[in-house]
Amino acid sequence: MSTTAVDLQEIIDAKVIEDCELQGACNSGLSWLRRKPRTYAELRDHDLSWVQWLAQHSTIPAVLEKLATDQYADVRYYVAQNANSPVAVLEKLATDQYADVRYYVAQNANSPVAVLEKLATDQVADVRYYVAQNANSPVAVLEKLATDQVADVRRGVAQNANSPVAVLEKLATDQYADVRYYVAQNANSPVAVLEKLATDQYADVRYYVAQNANSPVAVLEKLATDQVADVRRGVAQNASSPVAVLEKLATDQVADVRRGVAQNASSPVAVLEKLATDQVADVRRGVAQNASSPVAVLEKLATDQVADVRRGVAQNASSPVAVLEKLATDQDAYVRYYVAQNASSPVAVLEKLATDQDAYVRRGVAQNASSPVAVLEKLATDQDADVRRGVAQNASSPVAVLEKLATDQDADVRRAAKNKLSQINGDPQ
Repeated sequence: MSTTAVDLQEIIDAKVIEDCELQGACNSGLSWLRRKPRTYAELRDHDLSWVQWLAQHSTIPAVLEKLATDQYADVRYYVAQNANSPVAVLEKLATDQYADVRYYVAQNANSPVAVLEKLATDQVADVRYYVAQNANSPVAVLEKLATDQVADVRRGVAQNANSPVAVLEKLATDQYADVRYYVAQNANSPVAVLEKLATDQYADVRYYVAQNANSPVAVLEKLATDQVADVRRGVAQNASSPVAVLEKLATDQVADVRRGVAQNASSPVAVLEKLATDQVADVRRGVAQNASSPVAVLEKLATDQVADVRRGVAQNASSPVAVLEKLATDQDAYVRYYVAQNASSPVAVLEKLATDQDAYVRRGVAQNASSPVAVLEKLATDQDADVRRGVAQNASSPVAVLEKLATDQDADVRRAAKNKLSQINGDPQ
């Protein structure tokens, strides 16, 4: 494959440069492009990695069509993985002589069925593996790849959420544990398959059965007594685990298991109250983060001597206003940051934290969609660029603020504001 001289000598126009900025191009690259008219040949000669970046991030079909014929495979494979690459480009790259290019086509969510069918017979196993993983691969392709001689390819089918039950039943008996444990975590795996895998000799397989939301109560009860702690932790984390099982695991000798129960939204109040006094801080933090934790528990944990626990309460959208008001004055900046980010924080708290001495805290307010317009307007002039960028990324920032930030002295702030304005205007870029 080669690029014609005409392609290389074409000037990189303003539309392409603007697209580069929107997609996050570095300041030095943008400055170089704007200094004077540049051709694609000059861009390659100056820095090949910039051509690779363009291939990976461009949203302009004409640019991607051009770069799909680049002489360098490591440019073409970035085009192959670009979600904006048109079908005709993907069809062409599916026949590329380099396997790395073909397997990125196999991964691409926009690759048409005909391309996936062709790549399913590729001589390189990695290419077939990515076809096996692709959510758009048709059933007939998945059925064929489920019998592939290479275990990694079968593993890709086991991972695919669209794999039919009959295929998963077959793969549940695969000789390789790596294949079986992906079947164990697949949401489509039927009860009979999960029951079988719950007795698998490999703990990793049993762990994924323990985590699977479709695992029946009898299976979860059995795995809750597994000799391997990680398996019990999987049951502890499962929102489908019955109350009796969670109550038992709340007294497990292993802290990671108790923490799984503490984080579980299905854990009953009595269990959460008990775990809120656990001697291990990570367990208490799990309760602090749990949206099901009662107010009295959150009030208690808000005064915990360990900052990580208080951070958990500050993050919790269920924390009452009085608790958030108290934590907004916490000595730990990360606690205040999580309060600043919390969608439940009242306006008065957000106004106070918008003047916090720590820029990280002010950025939390800037990112909060619940922050009032007046606060966002003030933070749009903050001396810290990260704070201004937070405002630029905020869906609640008014257009006038975004337009001002689109001319900010900091390139990252300008880019974020322009991206948000594009979204508001319905521009797919």
